[in-house]
Amino acid sequence: MAYSTSSTYKGSLVVLATSGMASTRQHGPLTAADVETAGAGSTQPAFPNPFPMADHVRLLLSNAMSAAAPFTAGARDAQLSLVVNRVSVTEYLVALANTDLLQQNFKIVSNVGAIDGVKEIVLPDAALAKTAFDNDPGYAPTGFSKVPRGVSSESTIAGIEQRIFKVTLKAETATLLPTVEPAAAPHRIALPMPQTTDLRDSISLRPSFRQHFDAVVLDWTYVERRSAKQLQIEGRWAFMRGVSILVDFTSGLNLYPDLRLCNNSIEYEQSIQRMRSVLSKMKTKVNASTATIDRAFSSVAIVSEHRAPENGQSYYKTNHTETRKQCQNDTRAAFALLGKAFPAIEIHLQTTITGRGNFGGNPTPNATLELAAMGNLVNIKIAAHVGNAVLGQAPTRPLPAPALVGSLFVAAPSYDPHNAQPAEPLRKKKLPLHFATSSPLATLSANGKTGYAAALKSRGANAWIVLDASMPLEAYEGLNAAEDAEFAEVSELEKMLRA
Repeated sequence: MAYSTSSTYKGSLVVLATSGMASTRQHGPLTAADVETAGAGSTQPAFPNPFPMADHVRLLLSNAMSAAAPFTAGARDAQLSLVVNRVSVTEYLVALANTDLLQQNFKIVSNVGAIDGVKEIVLPDAALAKTAFDNDPGYAPTGFSKVPRGVSSESTIAGIEQRIFKVTLKAETATLLPTVEPAAAPHRIALPMPQTTDLRDSISLRPSFRQHFDAVVLDWTYVERRSAKQLQIEGRWAFMRGVSILVDFTSGLNLYPDLRLCNNSIEYEQSIQRMRSVLSKMKTKVNASTATIDRAFSSVAIVSEHRAPENGQSYYKTNHTETRKQCQNDTRAAFALLGKAFPAIEIHLQTTITGRGNFGGNPTPNATLELAAMGNLVNIKIAAHVGNAVLGQAPTRPLPAPALVGSLFVAAPSYDPHNAQPAEPLRKKKLPLHFATSSPLATLSANGKTGYAAALKSRGANAWIVLDASMPLEAYEGLNAAEDAEFAEVSELEKMLRA
């Protein structure tokens, strides 16, 4: 055990060398007989605790908490609960609750100044509650015809009773801590969860999730393998917590064996049907309340082009050769088809991804021309990769205007000398921001891309920011390694956006 005092906040920190609980099990698992014995005819049910708190820990915590309590109302072992609300400099509201079945004595004592007066605030339903407890056996525990509550007076409180008092002080001696302004809530910052099997579990296992993110990116197969009813339940849960959902088709857009957008095989029709099915499920209404009856499970789909066929031959159309250019046109036509069929869903096309969309030896297509080829549909936007933008693009392939950007995939650029190509000297990898030697924002500005740097910082036309760095897998990197890496990455992102 050790103590540490902070000069800034003038507080103390108690460090325990153990968990504070019994190191070995004191009782076996709770049985039905234990419940029956504890509850039958007992005014204070006592269930066996397999790992009770150590006596010295209980004493330490009790002393620390008692010293910090503005008001007390009885002995430490009394089953009394206090909730305090400061109304003004000398006025407090004190809610007193007796959690026991029997009457207990109490006396309100102030630790924040001498008491000038105590006045009870009579609750409107107090008489109704008394009648229910005294006359209705449904309110009594098993084994009792009614609750042996006792009476409430100036110095006693009946069993299972709640009372509120207005306490006035002669002078307040407490020192108030300064009000701490909460950090700004995250705005359109998404965490990819490509391998999650349960959205609710994945978010709940990240206690600080809502401090850093307000959206998640799910793999398209997550939606495909769930029914609309399941998505409605999960979507309602997410919406009630202010979490938006983006769906990423990129893992499936691989030409084979999943999704093919080259119209040269029956697999093309099958792929379009699978994508239609997922997009339809994304439109599932979550019905979180009457005010949000039109809220859908997801309204953003992330897509990408895939590589061109290796042999260029047709598997479906007779006497036809599927050229690289034709495959690219088919892909654009497929996205345009889906964009028109689902106008309520934004489709974000990822560009500048090595190994994808390389239909003519060009892995960095002109984003503006890409959108034009798809009919300039308002619901089709660009998902730009910041790391590649930092490395630079040829002047003939300009970065998209902020209004055309639907999402920004953020990672730092890095170089892989082992994958050098003539047309692309060094391939790009997804390096975590906290490993970068310089801020992508600063590099963009230094390279004359101030407009793009501003688009990142302001989210352009309300674009989403998606963490894009390669994260460790918990199974291979140790317990909570992925969560630790996510925290380090989003902390660096927040620092960058605040700069």
